[in-house]
Amino acid sequence: EEELYEKIFEDIDVSQQDFQVQIPRHYVWLELQFNLEKGIFKLNKKISESQDQSLSFTYEGLCAQIGMRQPGGDFSVSMQNFSVQTDSETVCQKLNCSSYPVWQVDLNTKPLQMECEASLHLQSQPLEINYSSEAVSQIISFFVVPNADQNAKMAAWDTIQELQDTTQGTITDLLYGETKYLIHIAVSGPRVRIPCANNKGNF
Repeated sequence: EEELYEKIFEDIDVSQQDFQVQIPRHYVWLELQFNLEKGIFKLNKKISESQDQSLSFTYEGLCAQIGMRQPGGDFSVSMQNFSVQTDSETVCQKLNCSSYPVWQVDLNTKPLQMECEASLHLQSQPLEINYSSEAVSQIISFFVVPNADQNAKMAAWDTIQELQDTTQGTITDLLYGETKYLIHIAVSGPRVRIPCANNKGNF
């Protein structure tokens, strides 16, 4: 059989050389998708021995997609709905019930049909915010560091400074570098509902 194979290859004159397969740019060699239908992130704080205070962040339809191409890749993260609740009321939620996600971020490196290094698309739907001084005070109380925790404050401040320096350097490269980027941002403003002073429960 080996002699027969050699005879066949001799007849068709196939040279012994390496062949390189050209993969098209739109070919996706790895694709991942991650979906979470609904979840709640809850913060609890003890006010007294018999009373607790809570702050809840609720999300719906959290989706992440990754597609790796040669070269480049496509990355997308979106959230269908988002709300913030205290113990007594909903402070923030999506304004309408449209099918569009409340926010979506699309990042493409070496995008197809575009002469740029990367493209970034960010869009968000309007939120409805119910203003309440009591709710605002309650939310702030969860993130205020006590005066005694000076080390924690200094560590947090150093982290913020590092992020600012990194962000400033990245923006400088984007504005003055030779690499071309495409950035598109469409952010909708919120609708703030302020309670009436005379009519309790009305906005």
